[in-house]
Amino acid sequence: MAAGTLQNAVVRLLRERPFYGHFLLNLRREERPLRGKPAAVTIRNGIPTLAIDPASFDGLSATEQQAVLEHLVKHLLHLHMLRGKGRNSHDWDVACDLAINPSTPGLPEDALYPSRFDMPEGLAAEQYYQQLARPFDVGNLAGSGFGNAERQAQGASGAGRGERSHLTLDDHAPWSDADGTPLPLAEEMVRSVTRESLRGCDGEAPAELREVIEGLLRPSPIPWRQVLRQFVATAGRLGRQSTWMREHRRFSHHTPGTRKRHRLNLLVGVDVSDSTNVVQLREAFAKRLHQRRAVEGGVCH
Repeated sequence: MAAGTLQNAVVRLLRERPFYGHFLLNLRREERPLRGKPAAVTIRNGIPTLAIDPASFDGLSATEQQAVLEHLVKHLLHLHMLRGKGRNSHDWDVACDLAINPSTPGLPEDALYPSRFDMPEGLAAEQYYQQLARPFDVGNLAGSGFGNAERQAQGASGAGRGERSHLTLDDHAPWSDADGTPLPLAEEMVRSVTRESLRGCDGEAPAELREVIEGLLRPSPIPWRQVLRQFVATAGRLGRQSTWMREHRRFSHHTPGTRKRHRLNLLVGVDVSDSTNVVQLREAFAKRLHQRRAVEGGVCH
């Protein structure tokens, strides 16, 4: 049955491609019908989930099973199910497969590749999508909107009535389950699974995944401009100064009015360690300080 078949495929990956094997072990697993597709992945309620269709998955060869599982892991690492919001779902599904299939040997023969669309390999899903998605042609709006035109394998006429010409390797319908998961939460969950997978394989990531894994695990840069702006805005002291140039609200010109004065005495300590010894960075920081001083009317020491 599929449970044993899946377990055997994961064991083979643990021996031959350990990162993928450990990644799959950290996913929630379930068996469900998948419209004739062997498997699917999604993020449901913040939890990365692997779904297997027993009949379809058992029908693949051992090599194809491993390749399909690697294909699913790449979908999760790239967060494809969350990056397609607002896009045509069919074209986005195809674009995502085009982005990851060239680096996944052993896939079934019906897998989609960029060469089929006269496109180069190595592009991101968004780049493939831009070339696949065409502006909507209104044309003649008369009629019911239903037709009987047939389509070829390349999208014209000839290969099936009412069927899409390009079908993905796995079932992408469960991707809609990820709509309720905020992107930061999904990123953190996938990041956590990735860390656990790297621990399990002694930090050895596959060559084709190193760049995406490094980007996923790289700490987010601190928005220092925003932090500095917020700090300066709250650090200034509000003073009042008497002036005859402003009329007093209650006593007219018989009493001097008041004028608010923002005062900012800011002491800046400069980190001179090697990690910050970048001229461009220091100049940008100093320029930002002087700009804030001009706005607040304060003094920098």
